[in-house]
Amino acid sequence: WDSDILAAMEWAGGMHVDGVPDNPYPARIENLSLGAAAPCTSAYRDVIASLADAGVVVVASAGNEGGQVDSPANCARAVGVGGIRHVGTKVGFSSLGPELALSAPGGNCVNLSGECLYPINTTVNLGGTTPGANGYTDGFNINVGTSFSAPIVSSIGGLMLSVHGNLSAAQVRSRLIEGVAAFPVSTDPTVPTCHVPTGPNDLQVSECNCTTSTCGAGMANALGSVNAALRPIAAVVTPSTVSPGQQVALDAASSTAADGHTIASYSWLGTILASAPDQPSVTVVAPTSGSQIVCMTVTDDAGRQDTAVVSVTPTSAASASASAGTNPCTIVMVTVAREMGCPYIWWAHAAAAREIGVRGDVIDDLREKRPLANLSPDQQAAVDFTRELLVRRQ
Repeated sequence: WDSDILAAMEWAGGMHVDGVPDNPYPARIENLSLGAAAPCTSAYRDVIASLADAGVVVVASAGNEGGQVDSPANCARAVGVGGIRHVGTKVGFSSLGPELALSAPGGNCVNLSGECLYPINTTVNLGGTTPGANGYTDGFNINVGTSFSAPIVSSIGGLMLSVHGNLSAAQVRSRLIEGVAAFPVSTDPTVPTCHVPTGPNDLQVSECNCTTSTCGAGMANALGSVNAALRPIAAVVTPSTVSPGQQVALDAASSTAADGHTIASYSWLGTILASAPDQPSVTVVAPTSGSQIVCMTVTDDAGRQDTAVVSVTPTSAASASASAGTNPCTIVMVTVAREMGCPYIWWAHAAAAREIGVRGDVIDDLREKRPLANLSPDQQAAVDFTRELLVRRQ
């Protein structure tokens, strides 16, 4: 029953469930190799949100119907995982759609008879409700499906938390995506490009070339995501009250580095700075109208960086929400990387920009240095501001 699954999710994440003792060892990662071809229900949405708020990452398999993404992988704040073949194209059975965060191997046999060539080889326990006999899978006793794609990503999430335990659920999700490898395109010209399912009966049960709107941001990449997890976390504390023209203190001293590392430097960027830009805290002057953005970048002792953004208005100062899709500091980073020819920084922040909702055509236009159209006001201001700074070398 869904009620049993939901209660188990809550209990595993350290939440209280009536009738059972509290879990003394709450999980940081929950893997759900299950689902149903249905929309995300409010019950799943609420539990996943509560777990995410508590720092618990919920990873769920896309489904094996070749259609729209199953629930709960299609729920907001879950890490939905699709299945790919050994060559990186979508495996026929995997469901697909824009709800997916990324994809991982799901196993595929290639041949229609005889030994399965690319199964997911693993050990299993054959018990139902209690431990039973042990077993294993191979080319004749096969296991394939997105139920095996999801735990690959869950294990990567565990590795990430092992090197940076302060990561929030949202940060684990975004840095999983930051570390992905790009989808390849099949050398077989007969393999079509995957498309977003138009409805529940639009099934794609054969191999197709993945796109970032159908299979997630890319292929799961343990090294890339762990390296992303090693970056510090930029955090800015803002005051509760602000007045027009008032000096406002912004404090980044609560920023943290990965385990075993320290924050080495701070760098503030903005036109309203009123104090030295290389200190943990800075003073800015609140505008009398409109809004201004301030970017703060922390660098750790290994040279890794993270950037936070603060939006300052005449009456408020607040960290901008990365989920809003208009994080101007991400736009600043991709603009600087492209204008100054820094490919590594470009690719790292372009992935982050896609994740927070920056449109693909905007990223493509920035990459090709084409004129930009239909930006949000914050995005346009960030691009104009950055280009002006680069021209003046300020």
